[in-house]
Amino acid sequence: MYVNLRSTNEIAEIDPASDSGLGTYAGDGYRYNHGVAVDARNHRAFLLCGGTRTMTVFALDRHESLAHFPLPQGADVVKFDPGLQQQPLLRH
Repeated sequence: MYVNLRSTNEIAEIDPASDSGLGTYAGDGYRYNHGVAVDARNHRAFLLCGGTRTMTVFALDRHESLAHFPLPQGADVVKFDPGLQQQPLLRH
């Protein structure tokens, strides 16, 4: 399971079976990540970042930022449909 750590600009990985932390990972080029959607099959997280007004694509397997895209005004929720394998959908 992955959780945004907004105040430290990191993502935490948690093992839900043992309720223990597996690590925290900082990416570059984003601040105040608050929304997250995960593409588990491709090991990607899509982070909504209020401080930079971007959506960051984060490689969960390599623990690094891959790309940053500007957010439309008011976007604050991101979803990913694993069945369709489509780009993340942003909502206001």
